[in-house]
Amino acid sequence: MTLETDTVVAYQLALRAAAALHPRVIVSPPLPYGVSYHHMRFPGTITISPETFQAVVLEVVDSLRQHGVERFFVIDGHAGNQGALDVLMTKLRFQMGVRAAYLFYSTIVDALMCQGARTERWGHACEVETSMGLALQPDIVRGEALEPGSCGRPRCRIVTS
Repeated sequence: MTLETDTVVAYQLALRAAAALHPRVIVSPPLPYGVSYHHMRFPGTITISPETFQAVVLEVVDSLRQHGVERFFVIDGHAGNQGALDVLMTKLRFQMGVRAAYLFYSTIVDALMCQGARTERWGHACEVETSMGLALQPDIVRGEALEPGSCGRPRCRIVTS
């Protein structure tokens, strides 16, 4: 899968949610960088600090507020951003009075994803993430490089009947 997978999947999910809620929702351009220190061993990874990530999201929110946007929902595609987003949401809500929330998308569909999985491997470019990429934006999947994975952490319990 390509390096923009996390960004593209979250953005495509945001576009679909916005289409369902039209005209009450707008989608801003996605932020293509996140807190990714743990992925620096993968060539091409770019990481930014939690402070920089928070500052950019805060300034996007502030800019959109100046244009009349009153509520914010961030769809996060990268688990590494969760700590920074937790802190930022607290600041936005309680210090600045902004109605804001975020969700790492796999949180709400984790059990469903595991139900459909045929392998226990879970992580980047696993069966589930690759399937999502194929469904949402096929050009992020390099079909010629598809092969069974051997590394990663087990996440799903495969139940066979």
